[in-house]
Formats: sequence, structure tokens, C-alpha cells
Amino acid sequence: MNKGQHTTRGIKHWGLSSYSNILPRIKFGVTGQESSPQSLTISYRHRCVELKNKSRYPMEKIFRIEKKKNLIVTSDYIALSSNKFKDYTEMKKKSEMISQKKDFQIINKKDLYRIVFNEKGNTIKLNYASEAEVNDMIKLIPSDNSELKELADSIGSIFEMELKKKTENKAKYLTFNSIKILFVCLFSYLIVTASINMQHGTEYEFSGRRKGLSKLFMSFIDTIGPIGTSIICVLVIGYYSFKLIKRYKNPAIDFEFKKIIQKTT
Repeated sequence: MNKGQHTTRGIKHWGLSSYSNILPRIKFGVTGQESSPQSLTISYRHRCVELKNKSRYPMEKIFRIEKKKNLIVTSDYIALSSNKFKDYTEMKKKSEMISQKKDFQIINKKDLYRIVFNEKGNTIKLNYASEAEVNDMIKLIPSDNSELKELADSIGSIFEMELKKKTENKAKYLTFNSIKILFVCLFSYLIVTASINMQHGTEYEFSGRRKGLSKLFMSFIDTIGPIGTSIICVLVIGYYSFKLIKRYKNPAIDFEFKKIIQKTT
């Protein structure tokens, strides 16, 4: 390079135009001199097999599912069982044995067509075609919530499914959780009223399997009195309201894996 020449900087395009559809679409609203994101909509899709660090080979790991179930993902199927296994290899080997089939629930790769979960939820929904019906569903709740996305990604990438992400419906979330808060308010009103009544000498009778637990609970609110009960109820309502507002302002992402249908020409 000659001393008199200016340094020229450039950007080389590596043929990434085909990936332009994965860029998030973000809308900004401007008021005065401030600029802040008003709504975020992420709508993109790609095959899991193209994701960085994703593998088409099974993760040799046993996932612990709620209700003391074990789950493994192989290249051809998902296997669930309540039995105990030493490791992935043993569980896979037994899931392939005809004599052990009654101890397993098998979801074949060809039958699974949809996986749905929310990044802030605790449940993965699998839609598949079973012997009983064409549209069957199973809900998986990992014992360790940190494995939620890992499990869904494992299934989606190994089964070569298409991934779609979108911001959750804020209006739907607000409506559903507002109803939950209303029920909490109603329950709070009832127990505060019960606390006031007990202060005036009202006695309550209990029956059923949880008789002892109910009696213990009523004894507790009688001890702390109407004021203490009201304070606890207000704190509980405030906590759920705070979570609702925070989630509404920062909505989670919904993930959906779908079976790729090959088009024939």
C-alpha cells in the first residue's frame, strides 16, 4: 500500500440473502426526542438442523419428567417410562425390546408433527398421531425447569423440524391472569370475612380428607386476626399483580416446532 493511499474498508457479502427472513421485525414509536420499542414481533423460521450448535444426533441423556417418568430422544422415536434405568444406553436398549414394550410409551418420529412451549412456562406440548386418534397430545413437565428448552430443542433438531418463534399474545395473557387475580381477591375476601367472624365467636366445622389441614389453616388466620390476614392477602395480590404487569411489559417468546412436509412436484 502506498503512503498516499487512503485505507478503504468494505464489507463482503457471503451470500446471506437467503437468511434475511430470519431477521426480527421490530417496530419503534417515537415521541418527542425519545425513541423506545413499542411492540416487538419476532416472526422467523428456519430448520433446526441449520442452527448453530444443533445436532441431528441424539443427546445421550435421560430427561426426568414430572410424575417420576424418564424420557429419552433417539433418532427414530421418543420413549417414556416410569421404570428406573442406569443410563441412556440401558433405557434405549430396553425400549427396543419387544418384551419390554408394555413398560414404555413410544412416540415415533413419523407420528410427531408439532411441539409447543413458552420460554417462561414449564410445560412442553407434543402433538402426534397415535393408535387411538389422529390428533393426540401429551404434556411434558421437566422436573428441572432449566431443561425445558434443552428438551424441546433436542427433539426438534433430531427430528429435523421447522422452528417458529413469536411474541406471546399479550392481550390473551393479560385476560387469563387477570381472571386468576380476581379469584385470589375473592378468596382473600372470604378468609378475611372468616377471620372477622371467628373474632366474634363463630366456629367452623370441617370434614373430608383434608379436615386437619383446613382446621390448621383456620386456626392460623384466627391467630393473626383480620388485620394480619388482610395484610397477607394484600401482599399476595400485589405480588401477582406485579408479575402480571412485568410480564405484560416484557412478553415471553412462544416456540413452535412443526414437521417439515416435503412438497412433491
